[in-house]
Amino acid sequence: TPPLLRWLAAWPALLSGVNAPDPAPAVALPLDVRYWVYGDQFLRANFASYHHYFLLGRLALIPISCVGVWIAYRFARGLNGSPIAGIAACALYALCPNIAAHASLVGTDAASAVAILAATWLWWRFCRAATSSSLSLSSSSSCWKRGLLAALAIALAHLCKFYAVLLWPMTALMAGCYAFV
Repeated sequence: TPPLLRWLAAWPALLSGVNAPDPAPAVALPLDVRYWVYGDQFLRANFASYHHYFLLGRLALIPISCVGVWIAYRFARGLNGSPIAGIAACALYALCPNIAAHASLVGTDAASAVAILAATWLWWRFCRAATSSSLSLSSSSSCWKRGLLAALAIALAHLCKFYAVLLWPMTALMAGCYAFV
């Protein structure tokens, strides 16, 4: 996986003064064991505060899942036009067992789902603005801003997980639907 989410989870520990061992000996090892060896070195170097640093890493990723709840609400409300649809999507997202199980882990799955959801939502907003901006010149600058924001969100999703490459066929299909409708 790309390193963005792991770096984000590591920042609170780094800012609180963690003792990070030199990674050079572990990098020389085969790929299937290097992370386990380095993790063991990290545990030994920070044994007294290990759980504190681990908790800090977990707390760093929880706000991302909270943003996912907000995006689910906004996306569903925008699609349906009803706040009730937004609340239903928000509830389904928040009560999803996979999100509940992975949101606070120092892993990339829940945060990657949020990044891909954000990219999809922003791309949908761009496609919708692009079709309506052809009617008025004043909204074309807003369309470009939405396009730039969507492109940044897609790039961010790629920095979270490699399977974000699946966004490309989806964005092409969505753009095609809006172009021919």
